[in-house]
Amino acid sequence: MLAGLKRKLVKGAASAVLVLMPMGALAETLTDAMISAYKHSGLLEQNRALLRSADEDVAVAVAGLRPTLNYVAQWAYADGSSTVSGDDGLAGSIGLTSSLLLYDFGASKLRIDMAKETVLATRDALTGGSNSRFCCKRSPPSWMCARLPRRSRCKPTTYAC
Repeated sequence: MLAGLKRKLVKGAASAVLVLMPMGALAETLTDAMISAYKHSGLLEQNRALLRSADEDVAVAVAGLRPTLNYVAQWAYADGSSTVSGDDGLAGSIGLTSSLLLYDFGASKLRIDMAKETVLATRDALTGGSNSRFCCKRSPPSWMCARLPRRSRCKPTTYAC
């Protein structure tokens, strides 16, 4: 009876270990790992925010060409004790001004072009920066160079990214 109980405990413990044991790590290819790293990269979100900021500068430059309307409204109440004439009353004023840029000798167009070029330069810098993290070429290790024939040995330089 003791042997039967012992056998049942061993079987129960073995089955519990098998059931509760975590699944083995799922294998993923290098491509899947790169895609996952690209999707969950904080650097990528930061770069997108930087590019959006540069795009907004273009919109600000274009908005400088549009007409503007400014308004102001003021109201004041005066009781009889605080005025010299003793009049009670409510005084108010409303003002509206409009402005339109007629000609600025091409400065607005240059500001717009400069903002567009800044966006393109930012995009190029961000694209080049992310590509260099994955495609940087380096010189081969020294042990590999030692095995080559003397006239075709590696030069001790590294290639710029």
